[in-house]
Amino acid sequence: MAITIDTRLHVAGDMMVVTGTFGNTDASIDLSDHLSTVFFAGCNGTTDLAEIDVGGTGFRHTPNIEIDGTTLRFKTIGNNDVAGTAGKFFAIGKR
Repeated sequence: MAITIDTRLHVAGDMMVVTGTFGNTDASIDLSDHLSTVFFAGCNGTTDLAEIDVGGTGFRHTPNIEIDGTTLRFKTIGNNDVAGTAGKFFAIGKR
């Protein structure tokens, strides 16, 4: 896994924003060391979308994630639920 969590976390009261990066073969991001609940999360690929081809179909995508407790899971059509591209993520939740 190529998950990295930025060392400078952003805190407001009992809430925290966690940011970091992921690799193209990552399937999930475990935030349990930082958050007890995830309220929202998002991600963006850092690869030119023209270079992303899911399973030789010509389908271009950006990585999508779903929240499963304190784990962010990649959900990408036709790509075995891995990110498919390297990118950056953020999550906001309760400490």
